[in-house]
Amino acid sequence: MLLKPFAFALAALFAVVLPAAAAHGADGGDTVVATVNDHPITASEIDQRLQSLPPQVRGQFATGERRKQLIEQVILGYLMAEEATKEGLDRSPEFKAGMAQARESLLARMYMKKHVDEESQPTDAELKKEYEKHLPEMAPPAQIHARHILVKTEEEAKAARKRVVEGGEPFEAVAKEVSIGPSASKGGDLGLFGKGRMVPAFEKAAFALQEGEVSEPVKTQFGWHIIKVEKKQQRKAPTFEEVKGRLAQQVVQNRYRSQLKALADGLKAKARIEIKEGAAK
Repeated sequence: MLLKPFAFALAALFAVVLPAAAAHGADGGDTVVATVNDHPITASEIDQRLQSLPPQVRGQFATGERRKQLIEQVILGYLMAEEATKEGLDRSPEFKAGMAQARESLLARMYMKKHVDEESQPTDAELKKEYEKHLPEMAPPAQIHARHILVKTEEEAKAARKRVVEGGEPFEAVAKEVSIGPSASKGGDLGLFGKGRMVPAFEKAAFALQEGEVSEPVKTQFGWHIIKVEKKQQRKAPTFEEVKGRLAQQVVQNRYRSQLKALADGLKAKARIEIKEGAAK
């Protein structure tokens, strides 16, 4: 279980290790958490590295043994950068190109952080408005408990219905006697089901019935059906308090995406951009 978050930390470390190496050192009252060849590594630097980790694992490295691992990775990164400098790798075209990319990436992140709100939480009023807006789709779909009698012809279906509706015979008994469906031995019992489970014609007829009502004959590709609804069940939608946390996360994400898109659209509108034909090949 440790390997994946550890790999995240290592990847984040080496993604920024070169530009970060130049930023080592205690500043004012910043706490020194380690030294490497007499070079100080500060708590604020470790916090910066922590922020570069993916949000889903960031909390795991905030304190305790995992934070110590992060400090050790920063130490290792510094040592590697120091040795790379001794070997002249900092003068290579690859390093110079990487530094240019790192500078661009860092400035872009700083610009986004300045102009895009990704932290402020929505008010309860905003969340309640969102709750009301999405309440219909949050309500669990209706379900029914039904039985059916399946026969080959319409005449057989009418006869079976007459025995139940006019003759007063139990639906289950008639189903066991005349139905050719696989549920015949269970008195035609189909159990509890929601929309999308049955063929369209059967579903439409079944969901139009009231509890205890028996349908007229219904034709499907399987034959002719007589349907009886035993029970209709409409489950309750979750309360506001039950979904408040999820709604807050969704509102923050939607706001972030909206602001980021508006920012990107504005920048593109002011720029001269040309993507050469075949660039995607």
